[in-house]
Amino acid sequence: MHYPKTATRLIIWLAGRWSALRRKPFTPEPIIAAMNQFIETWHSLRKGNWERPMVGAIANLAFDILTVQFLFIAAGHPVSIGILIAGYGLPFILGKMAFILPGGVGVIEAGMVAIYDSLKIPNAVSVVVILGYRLFSFWLPTLLGFAVAAYLSGKSPSTKGDPV
Repeated sequence: MHYPKTATRLIIWLAGRWSALRRKPFTPEPIIAAMNQFIETWHSLRKGNWERPMVGAIANLAFDILTVQFLFIAAGHPVSIGILIAGYGLPFILGKMAFILPGGVGVIEAGMVAIYDSLKIPNAVSVVVILGYRLFSFWLPTLLGFAVAAYLSGKSPSTKGDPV
């Protein structure tokens, strides 16, 4: 990032060669825009503008772990922080490595059940907690997002006067 113009020229040259190999038309404008945005973000982060995103990511992770802890408490089986973090963190690492399935579908849930089972958490409790966690953290926000997107797309100014 010390030589952004050189890096941009190199990326454009590589992309042009790749397009030529595939016999596809090539326009450098999208690459130039993406590189400019990347360089601007890099400079912003180097100025110290990374603290707020990091705090947000840590808060997101902490509230996610608290959700699992509260679900264990609600199930009548509170767990220690070590067991909680081991059962939460390791499956998410496995989910990231399972790049074939989108979002590690099933990998995270199965990994959580297996780890909590190996840590002597009753299987029935861990299954209920994990399914409740995935419901609250993934499925409900996704379904609500689809509903809100459908609602907002119906409110666009271009569709107000159109007859049905």
